[in-house]
Amino acid sequence: MSTSLRLSALLATALLVACGSSDEDPEPQPKPQPKPAQGFDLSKLKNAEAKPLVLDGRAVIAAGQPGSASYELARGFRQKDAEEPGLLATAGSLDNLHAVAWGAAHAGVVQADVLSDPRLGSLRQQVEFAQGICQAEVYVVTKPGAKLLELAGKKIGVGPAGSGNAITAENLLWAGGVYDCSLVQGELSAQLDAVAAGELAAVIAVGGQPLTAMIGRSDVAALSLDAELVTKLAELDGDYGKASIAKDHGGPADTVGVSLVLIAAKGFDRASLSWTKEGVSHPKAAEASEDVDAAGLETREGPAFVLRDPALALRLAGGSEDAYAAAAGALKRAWEAGDAKVELVPTAGALDNLALVAAGQAELALVPEDVLREALTRPQTAPLLARVRVLAPLFSQAIYLVQPEGGELSDAASLRRKELALGAACSGLNVSARRLLRQMRVLPEHYTGYLAGPKDAWFRLGAPEGGQVAIDLGEPAGYVAAAGGGVTTRVHLICRRDLPADQAAALVSALYAQRKNLSGVDERFGQLDPEQLGELPEKVTLHPGAAQAQEAGLEPDSADPWN
Repeated sequence: MSTSLRLSALLATALLVACGSSDEDPEPQPKPQPKPAQGFDLSKLKNAEAKPLVLDGRAVIAAGQPGSASYELARGFRQKDAEEPGLLATAGSLDNLHAVAWGAAHAGVVQADVLSDPRLGSLRQQVEFAQGICQAEVYVVTKPGAKLLELAGKKIGVGPAGSGNAITAENLLWAGGVYDCSLVQGELSAQLDAVAAGELAAVIAVGGQPLTAMIGRSDVAALSLDAELVTKLAELDGDYGKASIAKDHGGPADTVGVSLVLIAAKGFDRASLSWTKEGVSHPKAAEASEDVDAAGLETREGPAFVLRDPALALRLAGGSEDAYAAAAGALKRAWEAGDAKVELVPTAGALDNLALVAAGQAELALVPEDVLREALTRPQTAPLLARVRVLAPLFSQAIYLVQPEGGELSDAASLRRKELALGAACSGLNVSARRLLRQMRVLPEHYTGYLAGPKDAWFRLGAPEGGQVAIDLGEPAGYVAAAGGGVTTRVHLICRRDLPADQAAALVSALYAQRKNLSGVDERFGQLDPEQLGELPEKVTLHPGAAQAQEAGLEPDSADPWN
């Protein structure tokens, strides 16, 4: 020589899951990468598909959603030999920060306000500012004629979990004096439809013109922001400035812009990446500039800006992987049987879940114990767990490394020089796979697959399916051997540290009371054991409300049967 954040995510050398090995095999030879399309075609941009690349000796850039400004601009980076780096598709800035922090990417495109968010300071310390790219416009999309102050106390869409939109929305709403809003995550196009239908009051998203989902719509419009509000935001954080949205893209509207920047993992040769406007099929390429003050990207001091009303629904980050999504759905049903309001947040998996709770974007989440242990081993990521508490251990989750029937792999040594799929960059499976490979002394250079694609072998949650056979993983430290060659780790229900004790106690009591009902949906819930409530990894803390519920006496299986 960047946040999506990953948020979630969390930080380079400190998070790289490599082991010390003397293996000196030559690096794999680079594979050809498709060239980006020439010219600017909105229809192609809107319908672009993710084609994430595997590690093959090139740098990997966490780029955001295909079709977004960050993804298209990331196409302009080149390595010293003019080779195109691999692009890793993510939900956005929070994911990108976490991908760099956890070693799933060498660099990432991140909104500057995500990078300087006080809740993510421990991550910020582990990545390096590489260069500025451009300014992206912030869209506040409402029904035509609406006003910003009318959003107080309403539901506001902020696009997918893992993007930086929620952090931008918090800052903007605070600056505008708009309080007690509920920030709702989901697919952006669907949320715009929900605004048109009156189900959401607004959507706040960082677009970087064009926000393709807005093109051609007349039922929603970008809200023009008062100049005083824009000035107040600019004073709050130097990464904001004045911007405007064109008529063809949902305006005309005056708004605020936020800088897009490239971050890199500490220790990565930033000079090996350079940016060129040539061949980048996005209008922002013509505006791109490296003139972003790195000094202005230091972590801000102060608390989160927008406080949620306690009466609003609790947000439960369950993941979109079947292994966690089904369990999250069962928990939602159990708590709502007792009149609690629960909002499910779909994510890439357990690492996203941890990131969202640590960043205050969810109150509850499902996270496996090995992900918590991995975060604790890193001085830079351990501070994230200071924002998290455990409500209860839930059940064991099996992890297998599988190959097609008749495959040649048999042990750790046979894994070298093979292509292994590790799961999505911000999933817990990716963290688990890298942790297991480190214990098996298989270097990162010897596996290549972060996302889907034909591979020699791949990690999966749950037992092998038809046409698959497991490779014996033994019993690595911190895991329990599972039948058929896999391993298991416990899944914990975690929560925000500041969740009120009485609310936490009520959730825990309901959890055990509903055990029989829960296990009818997901048999793993039959493992719920009140005696294990305090059995946690060292330095992982039980929420005081959970201890309060335990002291008051838990009554497993006491809830009425579900219909």
